[in-house]
Amino acid sequence: MFFTSGPGRRTESVSVDYIFDADTAVLAWESLLTGVTLEELRHRGEPRIVRARQCGDEEFALSSALRTALAEADHERLQRLAHQWADLEARDGYHDPVTAEEARELLTGLAALAREAGKSHNIHCRWG
Repeated sequence: MFFTSGPGRRTESVSVDYIFDADTAVLAWESLLTGVTLEELRHRGEPRIVRARQCGDEEFALSSALRTALAEADHERLQRLAHQWADLEARDGYHDPVTAEEARELLTGLAALAREAGKSHNIHCRWG
């Protein structure tokens, strides 16, 4: 589940009912949208873990660069990103890949969440 976070803010969220590796996905999205390599993003400490529990649940924050890139992405760019991510997922072989349609729905929802969050609120992901 992805959700906004910030003081005095009503929480908005985007949820999915399929399995994917969320921390790897946000790195792929940021790399594809901004051109920053996966290696550089990892070197920067992305994604930033904000809460981890012994039960395996984690919560991490999307970077401000990814939040901005999602907020600024138009329909065509989100569609292209969805296809790129779905192709990457299909090649990983760890689970049933995310379809381009599932990817488009998720990324469109996240882009709306990013626009709503603006620059003063974070977007977090909770998974595990």
